[in-house]
Amino acid sequence: MPRDFIYCATDRQVPANETQRLLLGQFNAIWCPPLRLPTLPSQHDRVWLVWRPHLAAKTSPLMLGAGRIAADPNGAVLWTEKTLHGVTQAAQSLGYGGPPAPKMTFLKLTGVVSPANQLPVTLIVKPGLSDVAAQPVGAQAITALTTLLKIP
Repeated sequence: MPRDFIYCATDRQVPANETQRLLLGQFNAIWCPPLRLPTLPSQHDRVWLVWRPHLAAKTSPLMLGAGRIAADPNGAVLWTEKTLHGVTQAAQSLGYGGPPAPKMTFLKLTGVVSPANQLPVTLIVKPGLSDVAAQPVGAQAITALTTLLKIP
């Protein structure tokens, strides 16, 4: 059964608009270094992408979009330039930095949906990928997230 995740991006890399543009662009990607994965998602797991200023941990994050995890041809959920050619250049053109191109990793989503506006979400989440079921208010979080943005 697919699991539910929230990926919280912050301004330590790029602003909300650029984070959303990478998701909604041709690659449907979320920049995701392996250190941001306390647990590895699987293909078809649901992910909601939110963004908040890094130092404002108590600030409600903004909902940017959502979708389902896609696996590369080898079954890996972390995509690289080798498996998603052009994604690194697209990310770097939006201001992403980090390791050299071959080492940058991304989550690729399918069935991407996005709100008409970047909506505040009443959740407190840490940067990176979080398993919603592991949150103290997991069931409430799923209800709130699916009310704001339903993933097909």
